[in-house]
Amino acid sequence: MRQRLLLARVLLRSMLHAMKGSWLMWRRFPTATQAEKNALSKQWARDCLRIFNVELEVQGEPQVEGPLLVVSNHISWLDILVLLAVQPVNFISRIENAKWPVLGYLIRGSGTIFVARESKRDTARVVAQIADYLETHDGMVAFFPEGRTSLGTGVAHFHGNMLQAAIASAVPVQALALDYRLATPEQPRSTAVTYADINFVQSVLNTLASGPYIARVYCAAPVESRDWQRRDLAAQLRSTIMQMRGDIDSSEDD
Repeated sequence: MRQRLLLARVLLRSMLHAMKGSWLMWRRFPTATQAEKNALSKQWARDCLRIFNVELEVQGEPQVEGPLLVVSNHISWLDILVLLAVQPVNFISRIENAKWPVLGYLIRGSGTIFVARESKRDTARVVAQIADYLETHDGMVAFFPEGRTSLGTGVAHFHGNMLQAAIASAVPVQALALDYRLATPEQPRSTAVTYADINFVQSVLNTLASGPYIARVYCAAPVESRDWQRRDLAAQLRSTIMQMRGDIDSSEDD
């Protein structure tokens, strides 16, 4: 019973926090400068992590000004909050996500780049859209080149298609490695936060049942993309992320 009450309390706090985010989008963002928007988004994300009992640890220097393409391994729905708490990034999302209740409003107001991917062969148009955004907005765009979430015990194969946007625009790429640990003296790696092979609701319940956590973010130095082939760059970024996490290269999560 106590656990259920605690779960209900956290879910209520998260819903109220989502409503606060919607209020910020409605009242503050229309007249705020970009720097003010970045600060509000960062604080909102950090507060949200605290609600879910996640402590943030950052190692290295996250770049805070664009243009920049940010890539990261993908473990959990928490990843978006973690990245927002570290850098003022815009994410790439399918346009249908903009129609989600409440969350859709937050996604639209946060500067998300929407792409209408009618098919997986629509890559060239999507890459051109991202490249145009990087060139014209001088911004920071983040995506997960694994294309799916993993268990967090390793790093899956990186798909290099979206990296062509950085190469075409001669924009640097920064690799961020995510690693979730239980906040215990031993700090073992946790798979409870994973969003792999389960639905969103079950993932949230698993996350709430097993915390508290430490979300570690390792920041590599940005890499100039101009002279890279996208497949080689994808492989190099994956290797960098694995080294920062202390992983052994294997096919376990591929």
